[in-house]
This record gives sequence, C-alpha cells and structure tokens, in this order.
Amino acid sequence: MFLSRLTVDHGMGPFIVTYCIMFGFGIGLPYSVFLSVASSWFPEHRSIIVGLIAAGYGLGALVFTPIQTALINPNNNPNFSDPDVTSRVPNAFLIFGGIILGMQIIGLLISREYKPDNVKIPLDDSEINSSATHADETFEDDSSYDSYLEKTMKAANPKPVVSYTVLEALKCPDFYFIWFAMLFGVVTVTLQSSTFKSYGKWYISDDQYLSAIATTSSAFNFIGRITWGIISDRFSFKCPMNILYISWAIMQATFPFISQSSAFKALYPIWVFILYFQLAGHYVLAPATAGRIFGPRYLSTIYGLIFFANAPGTLILSAVVSQFNIDGKWVDVYLSCMAACLVSFCFSLFLKDVNGTCMAPTQFIAKLCDPCRHPPSAMNEENSDYSEDIWNEDLSSKE
Repeated sequence: MFLSRLTVDHGMGPFIVTYCIMFGFGIGLPYSVFLSVASSWFPEHRSIIVGLIAAGYGLGALVFTPIQTALINPNNNPNFSDPDVTSRVPNAFLIFGGIILGMQIIGLLISREYKPDNVKIPLDDSEINSSATHADETFEDDSSYDSYLEKTMKAANPKPVVSYTVLEALKCPDFYFIWFAMLFGVVTVTLQSSTFKSYGKWYISDDQYLSAIATTSSAFNFIGRITWGIISDRFSFKCPMNILYISWAIMQATFPFISQSSAFKALYPIWVFILYFQLAGHYVLAPATAGRIFGPRYLSTIYGLIFFANAPGTLILSAVVSQFNIDGKWVDVYLSCMAACLVSFCFSLFLKDVNGTCMAPTQFIAKLCDPCRHPPSAMNEENSDYSEDIWNEDLSSKE
C-alpha cells in the first residue's frame, strides 16, 4: 500500500505490481497460516473458527468502504474523474497502509500456535484401591475383565488425529476435487462481485439505493461465513457443500429473470443478499473440507495450494471477459455462473466424507476413487496400532 503511493504516479504497470501482485501475495500467503493457527486452539470447532476468520475477511468491505469514501469523495461528487476527487487518491494509500500496518502488528503480537501439554495426572492411592475393589466385585473371570480393560484403554487413548504431508495430499484425489471446486467457484465469485451492481443500475436509476444494497450485502457475507462454519461443524463438509453449490446455481439461474417483474426493485436486494450469503460458504467450506480430510498439521500449506486456484481462475476469466462486452448480457453472465456452480457441485460429489450426514445417496460416487486413496504414512509410522487395514475398515464402517 505504501509503495502504491509512489507507483500510482508512474503508470499502470508499476501500479499493478505493487497494488495487485504484491498486495495479493501479502493477503494470500498468511491467510491459510492464520486459519491453521487459530483453528488449532479449538480442534472440536475448527469450522466455526475458520468461519469467524473468513467473516473478518468479508467484513473488510463493510468497514473500510465508508472510510474510503470519506477520504476520497467526502462531498459525494458524482464525477469520479474530477480533480478534487482524484487528487485525494495518492494520500489515501498512505492512510490505509498505516491502518493495515497497525492491525497487522497487533495481530502478529497476539498470534500464538497451540502446543498441547501431554501431562498425565496420576491416580491417588484411594482411587486405585477403589478401582481395584470395584473390578474384583464386578468381573467374575479374567476374560470379562480383559474385555473391560481393553474398552477402557481405547476410551482413554482415542485414535490420534493423523495428518497428510503435503506430498501425500498432492497424491490424493480429494485434493484436486477441492482445487477444481475452488477454481470454478471463483469464476462465480468474480462475475457476481463485478456485475451485480451494474446489473442493478441497468434497471434502477437510484444510485444511493444500489450503494446501500452493496454495503448491506457485506453484512450478509459476514453473517454467512459464521453460519456456514457452524453448519460445517454440525454436519461435516460434504452435505453442506452439495447444498451450497446447488442452491447457488439456482439463485444464479433465476437472478437475470427477476428484472422482468414489476417488483424488481424489491426482489433485487433479496437475491443479492442470498447470493452473498452463499458466496460466504464457498470460502468457509473449502478450508473446512481440507482440514477434515488432510488433518491440521500441514493445513496451512495444503490449503495455501488449494487457495492458489483463485489466481488462474481470476486470470482466465479476466482474459475471456476482456474479449467481450458483457453489459446488458445478464442472462449469459448469470447462466455462466450457474454452470460454474454445477461444475463445482460435480467435483464435490466425489469427495470422501466419513463423518458426514445425509451422504448415503452420493457415497457410491465417492467410492469410485477409493483405489486412489491411501492413509497418511504417519498413521503407520507413529501409531502402529492404527494400520492401513484399520483405516480402510473405518472408512467402510462409516459409509
């Protein structure tokens, strides 16, 4: 942001380097790291934590857009090329750069990775004697006591959470299913975010009304990220992901046709708010899915690779859109969004979710890729009692 204050006066090329490329790396590289660090403190509620962090990411527009307007165009000048407006832009980079730097310093100072303490609390003599007496009175033979002891040990020492290494994740088909779902999802995100206001302007001449809708949509984006996190913690990832992409496709397909209604001005904000609520789920369920499938240990790197799908998706879409004038072609635009959602839905059908609910209708599709799925090597190296055979048995028992 600070460098953009200099490059904004030296042409589009240098400005793209500082504001787009460098700024993009600055956002993208630590994003997955913070997701991993924060969720490590709440292993039973990882999806909610991911949703809260993603909500902060989505809340940025709601908080900073009014500040940006107050700094650059405080007089609400409709002519954005007016020198009174453009002259304020360079210094705005310095102000926002200072705000971001201060928030980053605070965030880095309070961030700390969770390190569990492996402390065993010994029983005192009275508890040991009580347990022994209870065992003598309860079990009539050694076999029944051995069975009880085995069950007790399993309950006291549950199977540890295992994690895929980055290389193992790259060999797993689920990695590519998530990656391509993210790739086609970003097509929908980009088209929706860049055209919804233009679509509204095509039929509604009230700019303040449209700006209020755009600002309020950020609130639905914020609420949606928390809500989808809670849903994922409750129902795992596959069922919510399937529902998300299908419902998102339906809303995209119907969006361009509500303009034919006399109640368009009332229907438009309803569709926009729902679309942004659904958009929020895309950025919550992807890291939640990666965490549940590949484990928490290398999540920051693995999800960073998955998040990289945003780059080619955005570049390809920009290259295609630049060849056409899409203004007014709203049916084509939003049917393309619908198609992208359906492609993401198809990829999500192949994901393996052993803890999910409502998955019976789609599990036979996930089974098609079972020959390519293998347990992480750490499962056999660090936990000899939890072998590949037991891993496969667990998968079968939960289907």
